[in-house]
Amino acid sequence: MGIDLAYGTTRVTLSFADNIEVDEFSPLLSDKPIEFDDFRDEFAPVYSGPLANDPPSLVIVNDGHRSTPTAAILDWLERLDRRIITSPKFLVAAGSHEPPSTEHYQKIFGHFWETVKDRVSYHDANNRQAMTLVGRDEFDAEVYLNKAVTDNERVLIIGSVEPHYFAGFTGGRKALFPGLTDFETIARNHNLANSLEARPMRLTGNPMAEHLESLLNLVDTSHITTIQTTSDSHGNISGVFCGSLRDTFKRAVVASGEFCLHQARGKYDAAIGEMLPPLDKNLYHAQKALENIQMGVRDGGAVVVVSACSDGIGSDFFYRLADNWDRQNNCASDGKQHFGSHKLSRVNAMSRRLKVGIYSELEPDVTRHVFYEPVDDIESFISRVGEGRGSKEHKTDAGRLRLAVVHDAGNTVLKA
Repeated sequence: MGIDLAYGTTRVTLSFADNIEVDEFSPLLSDKPIEFDDFRDEFAPVYSGPLANDPPSLVIVNDGHRSTPTAAILDWLERLDRRIITSPKFLVAAGSHEPPSTEHYQKIFGHFWETVKDRVSYHDANNRQAMTLVGRDEFDAEVYLNKAVTDNERVLIIGSVEPHYFAGFTGGRKALFPGLTDFETIARNHNLANSLEARPMRLTGNPMAEHLESLLNLVDTSHITTIQTTSDSHGNISGVFCGSLRDTFKRAVVASGEFCLHQARGKYDAAIGEMLPPLDKNLYHAQKALENIQMGVRDGGAVVVVSACSDGIGSDFFYRLADNWDRQNNCASDGKQHFGSHKLSRVNAMSRRLKVGIYSELEPDVTRHVFYEPVDDIESFISRVGEGRGSKEHKTDAGRLRLAVVHDAGNTVLKA
C-alpha cells in the first residue's frame, strides 16, 4: 500500500520494502464541533458575572499569524450582545511580529473589519511609551506590559490553545506575554527555548513555559475575562472555554491534547512529517514538524520533514545567524545570545542524536546551512536508517525497521 503525502500543490506517493513496518498518524476530527448554543451556555456565567452590566472596554485578539477563529467568536458575541462589537476598543497582541497587514486585519475580524477598524490598534514591542512597568522577572530584569491592559476596567481576551513547539502550548497567558510585553522580555523568554526541555505539550519542567507563568504572576488579572478555543485539523472549533485566564487555559490544554497528541507504543526508528499549507511555505515553519515528531524517534534514528518551502527560507535573520554558528558549542561564534537563535540551536542539538532531513524545493546548500540534510529520495533515506551510528542493535526483530508517518505534522504531536 502506498503512503500518500501532500507536497506543495502536488502529492507524493511512497512505498517501502517489506522489512519496514509503517504506522500512520493523523490529527483527529471533532465528532461534534462547537456551535452557537454550546458557546452561549459556556459564556452564560461570564455574561451574568464580570460582564453583566457593561460590555468590555477592551478586547484583545491574536494577530493574523495564528489560526484563532476570532471572527467566529465575534459573530457569536454579537448575537448575545451587539455592544460587545460596537462599544470596545480592540488591541491586536502582535508580540514581536510586524504590524498587521490589511489582509491580516481582514482575516482576524472578518466581516466586522469595516465596523471596528477605527477602534483597532496593535501592540508594538519596541514602543515603551505605550507600556507600564509591572515588575522584574527571575533574571532581575524589568518587565513591561501594554498600558491598555491595566488602564481598562473590563478586558476580554479572545485566544486559542494548541501545542506549541517550545512554549508547550499557545494561548492563555501568551496573549499578554509575549503578546503585549516589551521586546527585551520577549527575547529573554525566547532564549529559554535553546533548551530542549522546552518542547511541545510540556508545561512543567519547560523553562520557557515556567517563565511565562512567572510573568503572569506580576499582573493582576482579576479584571480580565477570556474566551479560549481549541480546534480540530479541519479548523472546526472543538472546544470553547470562558472565564478567568488561568482556568480557561488549563481546561483548553486538556482539550487540545485530545485532538493533537498520539502516544506511540515505543520509539520508532524513523519518522516522516508531512507539512500542510500554509505551514509548508517556508523553511522557518518547517521546523514545527521536526519538533512535533522527533520525541517519538529513538537515538540514532531519523526524521524527514516533507515541506515544499515554495516561498524559500522565510526568515533571513536566523539564516544569516547560521553564517557564524559554532556547531560544536552550539552557540553563535561571538558567544552572545541572539533573538531567534533557538531556531538553530535546537536543530543542531537534535542532529546529534538523529539524522535530520528535509524533502523540499530548496537548494541542498540552503538546507545544509541550517543543519538539515537535503533528501531527494525519501524511500532510500529511510532504508538507510540503521546503517552506521550503531545500526544493527537498534533494528527490530528480523531486521525490521519501524517507521511513523505523521500527517499534518505541524499540528500533530507524536510521543513515545
